Amino acid sequence: MPKKELEQRSYNFEISTEESEGRNIITGRPIVYGSRANIGAFDEIIHPGALNKTDLKDVRFLVNHDTSKIPLARSRRNNSNSTMQLMVDENGMSIKVILDTENNAEARALYSAVQRGDISGMSFMFGVDQDDWDGLETDHPTRNIRSINNVVEVSAVTFPAYEATEINTRSKETLEEARSALEKARAEEKEKPQDNLELEKLKTQTLIKRYNMKHDSKGRFATGSGGSSSSGVTTDDLKGFTLKSSKSDPVKTYVSEDGFYKITKKPSDSKWTLKKVSLFNTMGEKMGEFDTLKEAIKYANS
Repeated sequence: MPKKELEQRSYNFEISTEESEGRNIITGRPIVYGSRANIGAFDEIIHPGALNKTDLKDVRFLVNHDTSKIPLARSRRNNSNSTMQLMVDENGMSIKVILDTENNAEARALYSAVQRGDISGMSFMFGVDQDDWDGLETDHPTRNIRSINNVVEVSAVTFPAYEATEINTRSKETLEEARSALEKARAEEKEKPQDNLELEKLKTQTLIKRYNMKHDSKGRFATGSGGSSSSGVTTDDLKGFTLKSSKSDPVKTYVSEDGFYKITKKPSDSKWTLKKVSLFNTMGEKMGEFDTLKEAIKYANS
């Protein structure tokens, strides 16, 4: 399976500090279900259930996505010993980060900044497994994220706005990729009618060949050309139908030139039976019974 390309999302939302059993803790909710966010080139909604199958085995907590610095916390398989806990619920995902403010100066600085309200945003890095779009042809469409493949990092950020250059650029690329996929699908759809027409032609040719092979191999059937048939129908009345049964065959069978219609009559029958034939139903689908062959041919040609 190809590796999912990671995307970054930032939010302004309530992030708070607390103390528990002598530990300094930051809590917040980096992923909110059902919330419409303006990404820049489009709106985006993460729908309920998007985290149901998300890989959360190894997630780090940073400041401003600075991977050159030591993580301030980490969730490993989200176990109880991890310094960051991830809680997925009906509203999205919340986090609880235990900071080592005693031994880590950056952890103390972050805790103080959040406590003072100087930092109020979070950002997360993730991969999308399934999404769809509304209004792709409009100036500002909506992306619906149905399933998140993985979350690899959560950061407390100084500037969480989506207008950040790298985020806005990536959002435009995502939109263009979706629009290109739509155009490709439409182009393929336009080609289908022609493909279907060619398929029908092939079916017809195959059907005609099947009839010819079946009857011509005996070399003893009437062609319907010249004079009148044993049924009292002139060549002009046949209008595209040909007698395919042999003179010695008690069942009289007429087949249209395109192979789509077959008219038969047994010695014991008082009427002619018209059937529509297809490649997948060579026995034919009954369309009606007629007193004369001429009436059956006229109905088939109507």
